[in-house]
Amino acid sequence: MKRNNLVWILAALVLTVGCRKVLDKKNLEAIDQNEIWNDLDLATAAINNVYAQSLPGWSTEYALRATAE
Repeated sequence: MKRNNLVWILAALVLTVGCRKVLDKKNLEAIDQNEIWNDLDLATAAINNVYAQSLPGWSTEYALRATAE
């Protein structure tokens, strides 16, 4: 019983210590905020995305349902 508990404790210790490099990686798909506001095209796209998400309207799901029949 003690050996089983020791194995579980050691396994948990190895898993928590071994994950640091995996969790510290930078998201390669994300765009840095400094890059967005220094480039006119990226800034325009970011603002258009904010407007598209905040304005009411038909989503693509509702539009497809309306035209299906």
